[in-house]
Amino acid sequence: MLNRLEDRTAIVTGAASGIGRAIALKFAQHGARVVVADILDTPKEGGKSTEQIITDAGGKAIKMQCDISNWDDIDAVVTRTVADWGKLDIIVNNAAHWTTTTLTATTNEQWREVMAVNSDGYFMCCKRSVKQMLTQPVVGGARGRIVNITSQHGMIGAPNDIAYGTGK
Repeated sequence: MLNRLEDRTAIVTGAASGIGRAIALKFAQHGARVVVADILDTPKEGGKSTEQIITDAGGKAIKMQCDISNWDDIDAVVTRTVADWGKLDIIVNNAAHWTTTTLTATTNEQWREVMAVNSDGYFMCCKRSVKQMLTQPVVGGARGRIVNITSQHGMIGAPNDIAYGTGK
């Protein structure tokens, strides 16, 4: 397999399960060192952790507890990534939160929880990553790459999750 991400370091938020897990595994298959940043330790789907699958296959990965609605968690993940692997080439903002409630059933607390992750969290992850990337030399025309995962529900609202659609 072509190692398109050889010598690259990537943080993937929400990488313990689902889409984030698939992204982290694919990045590792292409040679990236992967930081699995998630509030979960085990995948929702069950089985081995994302970190374990990567390391069992000979790849490099570390798991870090990270709630992207918390600046200190984000700062710790970026700081450790650079301390361990010297740089941050890619961050994939994938973590998300939802309520499965209609507009009238969504509480103010639920709204804030979703926005804290899906909106504020993406902003803080981008801000902290850019602060790091600006200190790095240009490689391949850039100092780093940011990928923000969104959803079709950002354009076509889900009838039972107004907060998620708005946050996306």
